[in-house]
Amino acid sequence: MSLPRIILRGVPERGAGIHYLREYLPELELCMDRTRNAMTTFLAAMAMAGPDAALHMEDDAVLAAGFHETVGAAVRDRPDAVIQFFSRRGADLVLGSRWDSTFSCSVCFYAPPGYSAGILAFAPGWMQQHPEHPTGFDLVVNDYLRLRRERHWIHVPNAVDHRAGRSAIDGRRSSRRFSRTFPGQ
Repeated sequence: MSLPRIILRGVPERGAGIHYLREYLPELELCMDRTRNAMTTFLAAMAMAGPDAALHMEDDAVLAAGFHETVGAAVRDRPDAVIQFFSRRGADLVLGSRWDSTFSCSVCFYAPPGYSAGILAFAPGWMQQHPEHPTGFDLVVNDYLRLRRERHWIHVPNAVDHRAGRSAIDGRRSSRRFSRTFPGQ
């Protein structure tokens, strides 16, 4: 199965990460952060996807060996569900792949047809209600799914890991935000 559209959210200083991902995913579409506003870039990526299914990624993702096959099979099995391909939870080690009701970490996730547009429409009201979370796009996705009374699928082992390094959003975040189940490159 071919992958859905791949939309990569990037920042200019991560050119090496963008180049790496383009090497393995030449079909990716780049949504570059031009305003130094992560939420604006996240919403621009949702707008780029429009009504289409899309795999949304961040520029600090590291791909597992067999990425195409893993993601393609997961999307084929659950084409109508949001699928998270990166997680840091201890339950990943114990429970493995599973349905979950708390979306967290948007390093790489699949949005079925219509979901990106739905998130884009939902976000302005959410942002007005939650000004304390100006970069909370994972919270936007979480609350959008709650509004729809839907859970999402966490795929284990994870198809991506988070590259070590300083957060472009908040430098106080740990530089070692790694998956517990990443199988390696």
